[in-house]
Order: sequence, then C-alpha cells, then structure tokens
Amino acid sequence: MTYIIKKLVRDYFIIFGCIIFIITHLRLLFSPQPFDLGFILDVMLFALLGDLLSLILYSPKEISEKELKMRYIIHFISLEIVLLSFGYVGGYVTEPLAMMIFAAQIAIIYLLIRFLGYRSDKNITDQINKRLNELKKD
Repeated sequence: MTYIIKKLVRDYFIIFGCIIFIITHLRLLFSPQPFDLGFILDVMLFALLGDLLSLILYSPKEISEKELKMRYIIHFISLEIVLLSFGYVGGYVTEPLAMMIFAAQIAIIYLLIRFLGYRSDKNITDQINKRLNELKKD
C-alpha cells in the first residue's frame, strides 16, 4: 500500500510539473499571459484527477500482461474523457481545435509519465538483479 501511495505522490508532482512546463512554453509561443492563482489551482486539480485515475492500473493480485495492456487502454481513455470534460466545463477548451490540442497534450504527458515509470521500474529491477547475482556468486 505504501508503494502505491509513494507512486501516486511521485506521479502527481511529475504530472503537475509537466503540465506547467508545457503550458508555460505554449503561452510563450502563442499568447504571453501570467498565471493567476486560480489557474494554478485548476492545474493542481487536473494533475490530481489524472493521478487518481491511475488507480485503475493497480490490482491486489498478479495480472497477466494482456490484462495490464487492457487496463492501460481503459486508463488512457478514462483520462482523456475526464480531463477533456473538466476542461470543457471549466471553460479552458471550448473550441474543437483547442480540444484536439488539449487531447494531444494529455497524450504527451501520459506517454512521458509511462516512460519515466518504466525507466524507474527498470532501474529498480536492475538493482535487484545485480544484488541477486552478487548473492549467487557468494
């Protein structure tokens, strides 16, 4: 359980940072505007919604690779629907082009989070394998 909470907290800050980074650069390119507190709070809420939806991926028991891939697909679709809906209701994306750009941003951040999670898991796996090999030699 603590692993899940640590992962949720880590992913929350990665998501939040990615959103701020992307929006800052898009605003610099297209419409330089300062961030107000309300906007930052909305970004925090977007990050929280995106992070909480990742609970779809967790299972108390071991699941097959096929089930995991299906959960990734369900998670991504749920994420797109929830965040696009929240963006529309919040008035951030009301035009079709803005919705397409927002959907692309969600997809990019999603891929970045999956990549960083994979890399972190791979590092942990490599460390475990290294320790096992050291124990095996002894």
